[in-house]
Amino acid sequence: MTLDLAIGLGLETLLPHVHVGHQVGVINKAIDAEADVVILGSSRAMHSYDDRELTRVLGVRVHNAGLDGRGVLFSRGLLALISQRHAPKLVVLDVAYSDDDRSNAYAFAPYYGRSPIVDSLLTEGDWRERVKLVSRSFRMNGVALAILGNLFAESHEWGFAPISGRLEPTVRVDGHPARPLARPKPFVEENLLALVAEARSLGAELVFCESPSFGDPWPADVRALYERVAATSGIPYIRIPDEELPSFGPALFKDRGHLNQDGAVNDADATLLANAILGVYQLPDFPFTRLRESSPADQESDVALTRETVLRFTQPLATDQTIGADTLTAEALGRRWLSRTEL
Repeated sequence: MTLDLAIGLGLETLLPHVHVGHQVGVINKAIDAEADVVILGSSRAMHSYDDRELTRVLGVRVHNAGLDGRGVLFSRGLLALISQRHAPKLVVLDVAYSDDDRSNAYAFAPYYGRSPIVDSLLTEGDWRERVKLVSRSFRMNGVALAILGNLFAESHEWGFAPISGRLEPTVRVDGHPARPLARPKPFVEENLLALVAEARSLGAELVFCESPSFGDPWPADVRALYERVAATSGIPYIRIPDEELPSFGPALFKDRGHLNQDGAVNDADATLLANAILGVYQLPDFPFTRLRESSPADQESDVALTRETVLRFTQPLATDQTIGADTLTAEALGRRWLSRTEL
């Protein structure tokens, strides 16, 4: 028991510092982003929405929290963890479905005990699951190596992951047979409705969005499920028409279901999505830009006067913003120090 506690607490201490990796890295980065607009979904979200470009176009902090192979349950749990740090104003839920949605919820095991919603997804009311999760080292099973291996890995703050590769030029958009029905289980709709209710309890608005595909839409019953929830809950359902993409064609897609880096990072594509969001939901007045974090941190000790100071804000500064010597200054021991500012 003592060894279990020691191992578990040690890994829990390291956990928040990991921002690289397929599961923990994505979750921590989404939590730390403190974004006002959060994009949730699967690989289609992860590889389609350039959150850096959307941040520039919308003028508010956007974060792409999509992850390969995830569905509604993962999005619901991630929103619960994100909102504990900062409640988003708008949640864009990309249409997603996974047959492994329930087992994928175990990605949240390291975060057990932090959110009643996450705890319920992990245990599903089964006392045996609660007993297993009492073990702190068990919660870290499967992520311990990822935590240790990625602890000092270099990361970036955005969630968008561009992918390379392209379809053959001869591939036709109408040459793909219709997908078979997915036959989603009842728990998928139940959790989708719960996600809607929980987002609204935070004061957030929602938008359902179906990202572009090259003749490979979601199965008809998956789309019908989202459309039904959207209609009964009064949520806008956006389908980005494929033909509206600039230079629409196979060169923009890695495969029929995913835009490649040429299709996803184009400025016009981000503007198209931003306009679609704004067309159905007017973003509210956001609070003034504030300081998110600094390096060195406040009250940090043993800091050399020659060390560079980095300030990160909650939103991008205007492109024409200037900061003069009288606007931002450095002081220590009651003296103003000679310094320069770089944007």
